[in-house]
Amino acid sequence: MTLKESGADFVALDIPNANTMTVGMMAVMAQAEAEAISERTKAAMAAAKARGQTFGNPNGAAALHAAGKGNTDAVRAIKGKADAFAADLSDTLADVHAAGHITLKAQAQELNRRGIKTARGGRWHPSSVANLRNRLEGHQSHAGPL
Repeated sequence: MTLKESGADFVALDIPNANTMTVGMMAVMAQAEAEAISERTKAAMAAAKARGQTFGNPNGAAALHAAGKGNTDAVRAIKGKADAFAADLSDTLADVHAAGHITLKAQAQELNRRGIKTARGGRWHPSSVANLRNRLEGHQSHAGPL
């Protein structure tokens, strides 16, 4: 919904006498300026590229990691904690499945009914159960029962 469609009155504090036409003209001018800036930026980037200039880091984060910087250790610790949490729930999840809760939704509902919290202390959802199962199975896609 646009401002005009909402029926709300628009008052500009810096131009209190602005009316619908004035605001419309300002919007058109702002749009034209945005398009001009975009075109100038694209032209400048194309010219720089034609001169052989490269943009960004071609190695991504690899350069940081090679220099001993970045968050490699932090990521390793976070993944280790998540793996441990998943391992602790492995038997519970197998029990939930064995009790007839086959779908991810049913498993999430059962974990919530049992008062079991997620690693961050929240409620279970089908996607969080899928993430847990994927971590336990050691891959990225869900492939059925444990």
